[in-house]
Parts: sequence; structure tokens; C-alpha cells
Amino acid sequence: MASFTMVARDSRTGKAYQVNRLHPRSDEERRIYDRASALKDARKERASKSLDRLPPTEEERLVVHDLFLRTRDLNHSVKLPESMRWISDTAHESINMCHPQDRNIHNSIFGGFLMREAFELAWMSASMFSNTVTSTITNEFESSTRRSNSSCHASVVLASLLPKYG
Repeated sequence: MASFTMVARDSRTGKAYQVNRLHPRSDEERRIYDRASALKDARKERASKSLDRLPPTEEERLVVHDLFLRTRDLNHSVKLPESMRWISDTAHESINMCHPQDRNIHNSIFGGFLMREAFELAWMSASMFSNTVTSTITNEFESSTRRSNSSCHASVVLASLLPKYG
């Protein structure tokens, strides 16, 4: 089952606009609605704890510091344990031209296309980093709650060159 977040913009002001609320009528619709409400609450909870809003916890700082120390030897020279790889060794770039077949009704690029492109680049980078073909989370609830948030802050117009880094 796919999950969608419904959003709307006022065509005159370009600002967020209230989406009509759904009113479930059957038990099945109520179950789906309640599941979506739980996912929405979980997404809001994650957003409230994001690094954009809160600094790392003491435990997180200690983990990062420990990882940093593991890249130094007794002479403070940079080294890398065999079980680790430099991020720069697994970084990838891609650039796409946004074609008309990927547009939405507003004549800009469809967000689902952008999300798929970002997911594919992340998957390829993870596979290169781990030296194996990675798998995605398939549990429906886990997938919905652990998935990284994707959001578009501005429209992407047709014929744009879209650089991606992963």
C-alpha cells in the first residue's frame, strides 16, 4: 500500500492551502485513516527531533567523537580502520535534464519523479559503500516511518538541469 501526503497551494498567493479533510465511512477506511494518522504523528515527531531543530545529544556526540578518534593513530596521523571507508570514496554525482514526460499538471517536474531519482542515487551509493547489493525496508509500517523525508522547496521547471549528489 502506498502512502501519500496531500498538500495544496493557493494559485494566487502560492502559499499553503487547506486540503479538504477525509471522513472515513467504513471500518476499512477507518483502519487506513488511523494508520495514516499514526504515520503523520511519527513524521511530526521525527521532524521535531531533527538536527535542523535540536543539537546532537551527548550520546550522539560521543559516538561521533569515538569514530573520529578511530581515524587517528598515536602520532595523530590520519588513518582508516579496515572496517571503514572514506565517504568521498563512495560519493556519486548525476545530472538529469527534466523532460516534458516527467511534468505534472502545473507544467513543472512531478515530485514522484524527483523522489525516484533521489532514491536510486542513494541506493547506488549505499550499494557501492557496502560492496554489496543493498535491500530496502519492505515492512509497510517500518518503511513509512523510517524513510527519509523528501520535500521540494521550489518547483523544478521543464528543461532544468538537475544535479544530484549522493
